[in-house]
Amino acid sequence: GVELLFLPLAIFRRTRGWAWLMMVLVHLGLACIMDLGDFLPCMLILHLFTFDPGWLSRPTHTQPRIVFYDSTCGLCHRAIRLLIAEDPDGIRFHFAPLQGETFAQRVPEEVREQLPDSLVVVNPDSKLRVKGAAVTVLLSDLGGLWRLLGLPLRLLPGRVRDLLYDLVAGSRYRLFARTEEACPLMPPELRERFLP
Repeated sequence: GVELLFLPLAIFRRTRGWAWLMMVLVHLGLACIMDLGDFLPCMLILHLFTFDPGWLSRPTHTQPRIVFYDSTCGLCHRAIRLLIAEDPDGIRFHFAPLQGETFAQRVPEEVREQLPDSLVVVNPDSKLRVKGAAVTVLLSDLGGLWRLLGLPLRLLPGRVRDLLYDLVAGSRYRLFARTEEACPLMPPELRERFLP
């Protein structure tokens, strides 16, 4: 019945994701009760290639999050470019360097002194997220496959996420060149997304 319903459900955009999920569940169910040999891995690979990341929705915000980054870190600049590319409308993120005046105005001095050298995300409600928590929030906000990639990170304990973050951050200057400019040259429509 599910296989017969697949074609009519796959025609319409609203039901296409549900049709895909039902077919995956049917094939997994068949694998539990029958020996499908090489058929199951082939079907799961086919399902993987037909998955549409647009089926995973993004959280909605009334105001963008502010992402504070190290203006001298090449890895941070690449992360910001990724966020810009995945948020072309600019409704999810605004950016500012950790060394800038926006960071000094938005985050009290006593809090700034206790923060680690890290990516800092400020929610519209002024809650701060750092290290692994900041990365998982950003991946979740990007939606699609990024949200799916962030799911295993969310399941890890906070200390493990922070340890992974520290491992990457500890080698960022060796792996990625330092940048000389806090904000590289960019088109005017992107400049309004960067705070001083």
